[in-house]
Amino acid sequence: MYENMWDLTPDTDMLKELPENYSFETALADLIDNSLQAVWSCSPGNRRLISVDVLEDRISVFDSGPGMDSSKENSIAKWGKIGASIHRSSKSKAIGGKPPYLMPFFGMFGYGGAYACMHLGRRTLVSSKTKQSKKVFTLQLNKEALIDNRSTSGKNWKVDGGMRDPLDEEMKLSPHGSFTKVEIFEWKCKIPEIYQLQCRLKDIYFPYIQYDEVSKTGRTLRPVEFQVHGEDLTEIVGGEVATTNLNSKGEEFWFQIRIYEKRKGTSQEANARLKFVYFPIVHGKESTDIIMESLEKEGYKVSESFQTFGRVSVRRLGRLLPEVPWASIPFMERGARASTLQKCCQRVKCFVDLDAGFVPTPSKTDLSSQNLFSVALKNFGNKSKEKDNDVSMVIHREGTSLTYGQVEQSYHDWVLKMHKSYDEEDAMGEDEATFIFDSLDKKALCISHDCEAVRVHKVMKRKGKSWERGQKIKIMKGACGGVHKNDVYATIDYFLIENFEDETGGDARIICRQINFCEEEGCMLSTIKGISKLEIRKSSSFPISIIDTEKCVLIDDNEWNRKLVKQKEKDPSRIDLLDEKDCRTLKFNGETTIGASVCAGQTLPQQIVAVVRPASYTSSKLSKKLDQKHFVKMDREMLMEVELQGTQMKSREKNAKPLYSDRCFPSNRGGLHGLYIFQLESKIPHLFKKAGTYIFSFSVGNSVTCKKKVIVKPSSKVGSWKLGGNQETINVRVGSSLPPLSIYCLDEYENQIPFTSVPSLEVRLKASPEFEVPVYMIEANLTDSGILKLKNMVVETDALDDIRPDYEATLEICSKDEPFSVSVACIVKPGPLKCVVEKDAQALENLLPDSTVENFILEMFDEYNNHVAEGTNVPICTSGLFIQDRMCLDLKVDSDGCIDLSGILKVTAGYGKPVSLSIMSGKEEIFKKESLVEIRELRLLTKIQLTPAQTFERDEIGCYEPNPRIYLTPLSKMGSTTNPLVVPTQQTPSSEFLTQQTPPSQFRVLSIREMSSAINSQTDPVDMAQFSEYTEILKAKLNSYTERISEANECLKCLEAEQEEAVQELSALQEDTMLALVCKSSRLGPNIDPMLQAEAARLERSITSRFHVLCLGAT
Repeated sequence: MYENMWDLTPDTDMLKELPENYSFETALADLIDNSLQAVWSCSPGNRRLISVDVLEDRISVFDSGPGMDSSKENSIAKWGKIGASIHRSSKSKAIGGKPPYLMPFFGMFGYGGAYACMHLGRRTLVSSKTKQSKKVFTLQLNKEALIDNRSTSGKNWKVDGGMRDPLDEEMKLSPHGSFTKVEIFEWKCKIPEIYQLQCRLKDIYFPYIQYDEVSKTGRTLRPVEFQVHGEDLTEIVGGEVATTNLNSKGEEFWFQIRIYEKRKGTSQEANARLKFVYFPIVHGKESTDIIMESLEKEGYKVSESFQTFGRVSVRRLGRLLPEVPWASIPFMERGARASTLQKCCQRVKCFVDLDAGFVPTPSKTDLSSQNLFSVALKNFGNKSKEKDNDVSMVIHREGTSLTYGQVEQSYHDWVLKMHKSYDEEDAMGEDEATFIFDSLDKKALCISHDCEAVRVHKVMKRKGKSWERGQKIKIMKGACGGVHKNDVYATIDYFLIENFEDETGGDARIICRQINFCEEEGCMLSTIKGISKLEIRKSSSFPISIIDTEKCVLIDDNEWNRKLVKQKEKDPSRIDLLDEKDCRTLKFNGETTIGASVCAGQTLPQQIVAVVRPASYTSSKLSKKLDQKHFVKMDREMLMEVELQGTQMKSREKNAKPLYSDRCFPSNRGGLHGLYIFQLESKIPHLFKKAGTYIFSFSVGNSVTCKKKVIVKPSSKVGSWKLGGNQETINVRVGSSLPPLSIYCLDEYENQIPFTSVPSLEVRLKASPEFEVPVYMIEANLTDSGILKLKNMVVETDALDDIRPDYEATLEICSKDEPFSVSVACIVKPGPLKCVVEKDAQALENLLPDSTVENFILEMFDEYNNHVAEGTNVPICTSGLFIQDRMCLDLKVDSDGCIDLSGILKVTAGYGKPVSLSIMSGKEEIFKKESLVEIRELRLLTKIQLTPAQTFERDEIGCYEPNPRIYLTPLSKMGSTTNPLVVPTQQTPSSEFLTQQTPPSQFRVLSIREMSSAINSQTDPVDMAQFSEYTEILKAKLNSYTERISEANECLKCLEAEQEEAVQELSALQEDTMLALVCKSSRLGPNIDPMLQAEAARLERSITSRFHVLCLGAT
């Protein structure tokens, strides 16, 4: 042994961080922390062993870690020197990873080993060996010597040390040749029993001792071999963790949270895994109670109950922090008080695994209360406190991000699933159960929403005690939800148990009728036609747990009767509204009362104050009406409803919603409790706008009510006019009267008030700036109730074409003296047909048989010269004319107010025949148009001599052309040929008839052309004998054509007759004359002689008609 071999002088700042509270358990855990971190760095295949022995003369902690020697990097002096531990730098490696974060880098401050040794005993010997060294290096700490030296500034902490050979026992425990052993002598702490120490250490390091969460084979893993007093801790069956695991049921619910600072430039983060385990009730006994009983038998001091049992266990890097004072996490608290969900949540324990991002206290028994991450985790689920955190949280599970709402709902579902699957209530009915399947009021009965059946009992055994229907009970305040400030006295009606007898998870409830309700108002069980039904009525449903907590006790008749008498005196009897004087006494600001009658628009009072009077209050006590004993102190809310009955005092319809409703709970003012203060001016400042009777109804429940009637009268100030009736659009014809109209006078809040006199009016129709029609004939009168009646208003205008085809306009009725008016949409349609006008007066001139009239348009007008409406039926009568494609006798007026007969009116009369067209309106003929078909005539124009040389050509359809080309050869020029000649003719009525333009028809031009080989002159006289001979030949040819074409028979006959007449008249012809003939053809020929075209152009005529000129050339 060498004196002053090792220098352990610490930094003076490190001495300030030493923990204040230290115990045997925490000190020993600090030594084991160092050993655990040491063995964790062992090479694969090397034994990881931590062995703790508590002997009479010493406490020994042995580990098979890499060990220490005298080298600078791995000096044993660093073990004893405060702040010199190399383990402190490993903290960052333990942030992140997979839960439960088994990375035992616990070192935070660098003084755990040395300070723990000084706390446990007066003298410590540290022995350590590495694989490379053959010797064991030792270091000896003496508590008194170190304390004496540290008080003197400038002195060093020098301790003794040495070297020795390893012992056989040491090499046996660490076959690979490295180890560290800490032996503490002259210990002075109170050491627990070995079994309790074994259980406690197993609880603290449980995941390092035995762990199967990350095992792929399903077998339990042993990361580190722990021995206490030579016994492997895996063989120890006791301890809180092992006992807890044995009593949990079902699958676990878990998720992870990553927390990081919101500040920019910081990269600090921490990770946590929250794992929830369900501990069901088994045969009526809570698993939590079973756990506490087992721990108590093992020697643990258990001072908790089911309600106060700690439901959060926190581990940092797999090491238990035993003194974390969290009874629960806000996230775990679900459901209303004493509800099924809230009760089941009390059976859940949360096991929290943390990484190194969370900072513990120096003793490593709790989390630092100032650490942002620890505060955020502690408040998880408390939304109000989470807003104040300076951190952000990301919730995830198996790599999938989750929202808080998703996690909350999943947790809710998991709790109820565990309840239904594993809870076994010990609520047993001692009588035959009545099963209720249908018509369950689940909300009123406070049973699960998915409960399909309940068992109803009159007698129930709970915790070995029987409870019966009709018993009087007292439920103490705070027992459950709804019982907050006062005890509840009630009578038991029935007991309910959810689900069938062979199903788990069924909750039990007590149905009670409170003392202020009579028996007829209580719960009723009935059976009709074999079907049972349960009506809860005025009774209340309480959880069976109020019996378990001993907050429900039986009472005798004397106590019940005394309470009944007091209850009746205190029972709510009526509701009063405090008057202005009382409110001033209580120092209320602003108005607090409403008069019986007000005008529309009056502002409501700032508030109304209502109180509930007890049955003992009478009118003789008005002078003391502000005494507290005359106010009923209730926790129930009061409802205020405002409804409007209208000026006719009719009650509002059943189920109709009120104008306004508000609820409030009682408050206090001036030392008085039980004041219901309803704010009016700030919430409904404009309530009194509509005239009528307003009913203010105040009620507490259904038994205590009060009504206040306020009559609101209309304002005297005129605000507007309103058109009566529900007409959205008025339909009227021009020339007729508008329907009678009613106009109401309204005040500034649209309440009806009477007209005081008939106002001067202006009435007009408006549709656009261009269309404005005044209505002059107005008959206005006032009714007895002051309503303005207008009638006999005639609309007269000739400008309806400006607003067709919709004829939409607005009828405006205005006051000449005041800025008031009303308007309504109108549709003003034209009157019936009264007048017809032709657009073209000559459309029926120059008519020919079978021709079609063009440009014949008739305009239809009503009496006021408006075009009649589109679609108006117009009956048309014709003579000698025919309207094609007409399906009926009437035609409809088009969108322009016209009937267009162009192209569809055909002439059916013959030459020289009269035609007419007339239109009827009712039985009156309002239009008639007469005309005459052109007269056919043959007129001699010029005397000519002809030598015919005739030919016939076949047309393109295979028939002989009824228009033969006749070549006339002068007698003196027979050997020569010339071009056909068209001789100009003088314009005559006959020529006008022949050149009249008509649509294409069956007529074709017959051109007679000369064919002479030598024509020198066109002045020679015609040889009549030759002409006669030619005529006969032509006649024969025409007769032959008639046989071929049946459709041209009549035309050819006409031609023959004309030829005979021509023969007779040709004798009188002079030289240089021309004969004009007309011949009917089936279609228009494709080729028209150019000379004929030129002549037609000179005469300003068209050759598109069905008539063409037959020209006879002459010399």
